[in-house]
Parts: sequence; C-alpha cells; structure tokens
Amino acid sequence: MSDGPPWEASRRNLQPLFTAKRVDALMARMAEVAHEAIDDLALRVRPDEPVDVATEMSRIVNRTIIRVFFGDRIPTAAADRIIPALYDIATSLVVRMALPRVPHRLPLPGDRAFHRGVATIDDVLLPAIREARRHRDGGDDVIATLCAASGSDGAELSERQVRDDVVTMFVTATETTSLTLTWLWPILRAHPEVAQRLYDEIDHVVAGDRVRHTHVPELRYLRAVLDELLRLYPVGWIFPRTALAADVIGVTGIPPGATLLVSPFLTHQMAEFWPDPQRFDPERFLSGGIPHRYAYFPFGGGPHQCLGRHVFQVEAQLIVASLLSRMRPVPSSAPVPSLKVAATLLPHERVRMAFAPASRQQVV
Repeated sequence: MSDGPPWEASRRNLQPLFTAKRVDALMARMAEVAHEAIDDLALRVRPDEPVDVATEMSRIVNRTIIRVFFGDRIPTAAADRIIPALYDIATSLVVRMALPRVPHRLPLPGDRAFHRGVATIDDVLLPAIREARRHRDGGDDVIATLCAASGSDGAELSERQVRDDVVTMFVTATETTSLTLTWLWPILRAHPEVAQRLYDEIDHVVAGDRVRHTHVPELRYLRAVLDELLRLYPVGWIFPRTALAADVIGVTGIPPGATLLVSPFLTHQMAEFWPDPQRFDPERFLSGGIPHRYAYFPFGGGPHQCLGRHVFQVEAQLIVASLLSRMRPVPSSAPVPSLKVAATLLPHERVRMAFAPASRQQVV
C-alpha cells in the first residue's frame, strides 16, 4: 500500500521470506500443519450445527502460517487476537482511503477503532520482537530475520519498522487466504455443478490418502476455482497510487502528485475482457486464460505485486483439498452474502455453514 523509500526498504527485507524456492521448501510442513488444524475442526463440527466460517477459516490459516513462518514466537491464542484487530483496521480505513489528503491530526470516523486495533497488535507482537532482539538465536523465522535486517542507511531496523514489517508479513500470508476461503463455501453452495466437479477432482487426485504437497500441481480445477474467486472477490479491491509526473489517460489529464485509485474489483468486472463478468465460471482459467496482462491483478502488478502470491496459491490449495477430502458442506438455501466495502472486500453478512463427513455428504 505504501510508496517510496519505506516501501523499498520493507520489500527488500521481506523478499527473501517469500521466494518461490523458500515457499516450496516449506510446502511439506505447511501440508502437515494444515492437516492438524483440520483435525481440530473435524472434532468440533456437527452436521446439524453451523459454524462461523470466517472464524474457522482464519483459525486454520493462522495456525498454518504461525507455525510455518513464525515458529513458536507467537502463541496461537495470541495470534487469534490479531484477526479481529485487523478486521477493525480494515473497516475503519475506508474513510481515510476516500479522503487521502485529510491530515492525520484531524479526526475522522473510524480513527478510534483503528487505534484500538493497532494497540492490540502491539500488545501481541512487541513482546515477541523484544524477546527476539534480546536473545538472538540465528533463527530463520520472520521475526528473527527482520531483527537481523538493516534499513536503507545500513542501521538496525527500529522496533516500529520491524513491527510494521511483521504485520505486513502476517496480513500478506493470512488475510487473502482466510477471506477467499470464507467466500468459497457460499459460492460452492450456490453452484453445485462446480462443487461436484471440485469434489471429483480432489477424490481422484488424493485417492483417500492424506493431502500432501505433491498433490498441489495436479489440482488444476481447484486452482481455477480459486482464481475465479479472486476475480469476483479480490481481497485488495482498491488501492491508491501517486502520479510522479504529468500524464494523460484516455482524454483525462493527470497532474503530478495526483492520487489515482486502482481497482482490481472494477477491472475484473469489465465485459470487454470477461464475458458475462458477474457469472462464477472457473472454466475461464482453464480454457482462454487471462485476456490481458492487467485484466486480472488480484495481487497487484508491476514492482508492487504482492509478495505473498505464491504462499496463497500453495496454502489455499492445501487447506481446501485437505478439508474437502474429509468433509463436505451440508446443503443450505442461504444466499451468497452481499459485499461489505472496507480496506478489504468482506462479506456483509456472517457466513455460517455446517459440515459433515465426506462419506455421508457428497454434494452441496
């Protein structure tokens, strides 16, 4: 979201944590931890008792990311406090995003919720950062790596910069996945033909085995389902950019310093690129592919493309495949939720759904 030197410094420090080579090396561990998290869900769900989907997906994603990228530095219970805080921050930022030139010294609606969210995050993360700085053990987890990093001036990163980068890492690796998986279940419920094809692929590829990282390349339809979900519900639906120089877009003059709002959500709805754009159709990503480089950019584009793209693609497929190899959503007539506009694209209504063992429930 940021620009200039602060963005460049954070990108440089976080880039090594998100390389495809590093993520691929962690895939086996990611599959193992995701399976353990779904073990816990399977023990708690009942076919006649709907659960809050956003809460359960966040719990699975958080547990996976915390264990794989943060080691034991952040207890799971403490990490669970971060998600509601991030939700408050995402919701409260809308006014500031709409009025980017209003000075921060002038209070706006949402500012109090924002500061409460920041205080909660600091309460969780700062003790872990301070402990890592006191006892440098040479670890390669996120916090240890950032504590050993340096800024553009070669000096040690400040505590605030480490905090900011840890939050960036946490959001990058969790927010897109947990929100996308929250949207997945009502979409499958509304499109039983898509659901059945997805179940058939997972049953064929996994074949009763425990889901492993080696299954991921074979789950092509699952990948297409997730790509189509991000087309209709990109988590980062809008973001600001500053014009460095004068330009013209179409017939509109852009003065230097102007703020431009770039929206994947609106672009993904353009009929000139996406026929019948509001229809959920994973086949788009199996047949024709992406019609234009910037017709589809749920992870941004250019130098600002999200570092966590590969993490999402691996993690989301492992979680969905592991869950659907063991459980199925119970049929329900509840509609797909409407959209709630915040800093991210949220379901307006809470998504509740029951799950049953796959042997008992085969279709949505």
